[in-house]
Amino acid sequence: MSVVVAVEKGNRVVIAADSLFTAGSMKVPPEHKKNNHKLFKWGPCWLGLIGWGALANITEALIRDYPEAMDDYSRQGLFDTLRGLHPILRDDFFLETHEDKSQPVESSQLDGLMISPRGILGFSSYRNVNEYTRFWAIGAGREYALGAMHACYDRLRDPNTIAKHGIEAACAFDDSCGPPVQIHSMRLKK
Repeated sequence: MSVVVAVEKGNRVVIAADSLFTAGSMKVPPEHKKNNHKLFKWGPCWLGLIGWGALANITEALIRDYPEAMDDYSRQGLFDTLRGLHPILRDDFFLETHEDKSQPVESSQLDGLMISPRGILGFSSYRNVNEYTRFWAIGAGREYALGAMHACYDRLRDPNTIAKHGIEAACAFDDSCGPPVQIHSMRLKK
C-alpha cells in the first residue's frame, strides 16, 4: 500500500507520496527497487496511485500509449477520461473488474490523487471523482497524513512543507508507508 497527499495553498499545488513498496508482510525499501516512484507525470498533471504494484506498469503504459487521454483537467473531464480508459483497462490489461458485487458498476481498480493547474482531484476505483480544496490524502496512513496536514495547514505557508508533514506522519505511524518523500509541485492557473 502507499500514501499519497495533495496540498493547495496560495498559487501552488503539490502532490507527495511515500517510497515503500509492500507485498503482504514483506517490505521492499526504495534502495532495493529502482522503480520505486508512485507519482506519474501525465501531460501537465501529476498522478499518484495506491493499490497493486502492477498498476504502476499499467499507468506507465497508459501514459505512453494514450498521452492525449488527459486533456481536460476538470472534475468532469477526469471522469470522462476514466470512463474512456475503463474498457482499455478491462480488455487490454485484463483488469479484474469485480471488487464488490454490491456495487452497481465495474471497478477500474484505480484509486488516486491528481494535481493539475486547476487544483486537486481524487478518484476511486468506481470512477467517482471529487475536487478538493486545501489538502487531501489517500491510502495507508491517510488518517495520520490528514491529521498532520490539518494541524499545520493554517500555520505554514509552503504547501511542500505541509505535504511533507503529511507523508512523514503516515510513515511514522503506518507500517505500510516508508520514506523518503517523493514530491512534485506546480503553479495554479485559476
